Amino acid sequence: MILRRTLLAGLLVFAVASCGGDNSSKMADVIEDISSDNEEMPDFEATGNSCFDAAQAFGLAISGMGMAATGQAFDIDEYRKNIELARKFIASEYRADFDIIADAYDEMAEVFARIAAAGGMSTEAGMEEMMNADINLDDEKLNAAAQRISEYYTKDCLKFYGG
Repeated sequence: MILRRTLLAGLLVFAVASCGGDNSSKMADVIEDISSDNEEMPDFEATGNSCFDAAQAFGLAISGMGMAATGQAFDIDEYRKNIELARKFIASEYRADFDIIADAYDEMAEVFARIAAAGGMSTEAGMEEMMNADINLDDEKLNAAAQRISEYYTKDCLKFYGG
């Protein structure tokens, strides 16, 4: 549950700047679907707002990792499809930064796929997978890319909503 909330918080950080206007209630619906105990993920629905659509696709991608932590099946191909969809909506000048972030998340997705296959983090095998994971999220290059993506959302996306 804590990990799931952490991943949802990551989604919110990524998406908060892209939400507003008519899309804010739609994002709330997506987050509610993700955070509920539903086993099915909501489908991606393009809104025509590239900032919102990128955040929505990214959120759908990473939400599966939270479910994997509980032992639910994690479809890494579906995850990668949603990451690629998110990449499509990111402004071209920020795609290299998005790719750095996506690569880090891909490493985590691999770990979470193994955790799900092991029965989740509540199992000894699942915890062992997590403890043996060699993922460095405190990377200067990754942090710089995340900062630029954040600035992109603040500078380029919020202007559509008067921010």
